[in-house]
Amino acid sequence: MSDGARELPSIRIEPLTREAYAPYGSVLAGPSNPIASSSQIESKTVNQGTASKFLSLGSLISTYPSDAQPAPALLHIFRCAPRFSLKPSSSPSSAPAQFEIKVLERHRHTTQAFIPLTSDTDAQEGYLVIVALPTNDNSSSPDLSTVRAFLASSTQAISYHPGIWHHPMIALGTVGTDFVCAVHESAVRPELDCDEVFYEGAGAGAQPPVVLLS
Repeated sequence: MSDGARELPSIRIEPLTREAYAPYGSVLAGPSNPIASSSQIESKTVNQGTASKFLSLGSLISTYPSDAQPAPALLHIFRCAPRFSLKPSSSPSSAPAQFEIKVLERHRHTTQAFIPLTSDTDAQEGYLVIVALPTNDNSSSPDLSTVRAFLASSTQAISYHPGIWHHPMIALGTVGTDFVCAVHESAVRPELDCDEVFYEGAGAGAQPPVVLLS
């Protein structure tokens, strides 16, 4: 890491809960997950008594203008290589001490959901969710004072509200993770699908906080 990066403000990773994450999006996880939520999730029994349906954990939203239609809801697979492991290791270089945020992106007109598809092994450690609110004037820049980092388990899915800035997916562990991605995309105006802000090489005044990993 550069000396300039080490002097920047830092934030610590926090557990992903529905309440803490609510300004940024939705956490999709059943109540059997102890960190899914501390509040009651409405449910009902379905499928001849063989399943529980947990209701209204999130929404799929599209606000694409008429000249960007059609903008259908699509399902993609993101196959994400692991960035690093957060577990203690005999190798001192297995995980950096901090993670530099070099890019943030947003989808102005659509929610975007990520649903992990994982095998239940120690090699997959969930994923890191880095988010930020838009500025008050909803300009093309995120409000860097609102950057937060959440640790999601492999049994939690997340969605981003339209317009929420976020880092591209950060898979953790020593093997890759597949994610189902649900998102609306314009078939005729793809420039409306995603905005990006890059910070690599920017001055310290424009750089978001670094995320402390240890």
